[in-house]
Amino acid sequence: MAYISKLRRYSCRNKGTSPVYMGREELIDVFRYLDAELEGCPHTDILIVGGAAIAFWWEDKRTWDVDVIAEGFPKYLQDAIEIVAERQALNLHWMNLAATGIRLPKLHDARQRLYKGENLEIFAPDQQYILAMKLQAHRLKDLPDAVFLAKSTEKTTVENLETLFRQAYKTKPNEAASEFIDDIVKDI
Repeated sequence: MAYISKLRRYSCRNKGTSPVYMGREELIDVFRYLDAELEGCPHTDILIVGGAAIAFWWEDKRTWDVDVIAEGFPKYLQDAIEIVAERQALNLHWMNLAATGIRLPKLHDARQRLYKGENLEIFAPDQQYILAMKLQAHRLKDLPDAVFLAKSTEKTTVENLETLFRQAYKTKPNEAASEFIDDIVKDI
């Protein structure tokens, strides 16, 4: 399979300990490989958020992990994820549940399919949903992603972003989130 050797080129043979930063094409390669590992297993749908989802919309975005929202991974999926990590020399936590349990926006989740294989489909919420998550997290490392999403969703003013936050979380932004919103608008 050509995509497997191509993926190995991206992996830099890091023995699964150092992150491999992947853009859209590399993520598609990884999903293809995971899809192949899932042959014979139940069809699997995965909802991703964060940098991996953003990489499908922003050509310059690269991420080392795929954050999934789920109650947990079934054993067959966890086994396949570990096999992909081992065979492709990815970080052992390249696909993880880090986003599970965080406070999710109360917005309509208009999912879009990012990948469709024989055994696996990958979905992401819309950009506005992920922007709301970035506002809630208000982490400095997320500022470039938040600026990209704000431009992409045309939420380019403090008022627009505060309104999105209130719609998503049914409360006004706290001081840290308000400062983050100000930083977003300054960087637009």
